[in-house]
Amino acid sequence: MDGKQLSAKICESVKTQAAALAEKGIIPCLAVILVGDDSASLSYVKSKEKALAEAGMKSLDIRLAFPNALNIIMGHGIRGMGDTKWMMYTQIIGTVFVITLSYILVFIANTGLIGIFITFLADETIRGLINRVVR
Repeated sequence: MDGKQLSAKICESVKTQAAALAEKGIIPCLAVILVGDDSASLSYVKSKEKALAEAGMKSLDIRLAFPNALNIIMGHGIRGMGDTKWMMYTQIIGTVFVITLSYILVFIANTGLIGIFITFLADETIRGLINRVVR
């Protein structure tokens, strides 16, 4: 079996299927949420974006750095001090917040994937700030 030949065959099939969907007004899209600045991950995402473009598909590259890092660092610090109940409470509140806001943004405001991105960005930021200020 020739891997390059098989890869080309699969890519051509995906391209044909993406074109068929595009004719119906549906543009396939792959959303990638990248946390941090790892060079290997960035390189991988760029290669996928190139492959998607060649196949006639869209890509949505979402990068999270500061809010998520703040939440993670503060969370680990609080856990390290032995306060696991506080983290459980913020997790429960955060989950309710994510479900509620994502429902409102996606189904009522019709924002789609952008609404999900906004929800998670807001959740990470708010939890990070609450952990920083309250604890």
